[in-house]
Amino acid sequence: QISKAIKTNLNPSQINIFVAGNVQRPGITTLNKVGTLNDALNFAGSELPFKGKVKFKRYNNDGSVDERIVKYNAKAPNGSYQNPFLTDGDIIFVERNLIGKTTSRIGELTSPFVGIFTLKSLFDL
Repeated sequence: QISKAIKTNLNPSQINIFVAGNVQRPGITTLNKVGTLNDALNFAGSELPFKGKVKFKRYNNDGSVDERIVKYNAKAPNGSYQNPFLTDGDIIFVERNLIGKTTSRIGELTSPFVGIFTLKSLFDL
């Protein structure tokens, strides 16, 4: 009976989690059922130099919510508070740190000038 249960969806081999924020590939991510927070961040392509705090949220079957705000630590042991094992439906949001926020704002402010400069350069040719 155990082998039959393993082959059904009662014990799926993969989990779906949602990753958003400062990552290259946001959205639903499918991981091995023993995947960790760090695995999800690596799979989603987090931008390490600009990464800030990581918000983790899990809705438990008993109605409670497990919310954590942790700092990314590549060396955090699997299953630790900073790098928990994930379950189906977990939500991860990666914030930008101060450097990332500043870089983003500078890009937003300077992008119109870059366009004007490029257009002027084309007319000068």
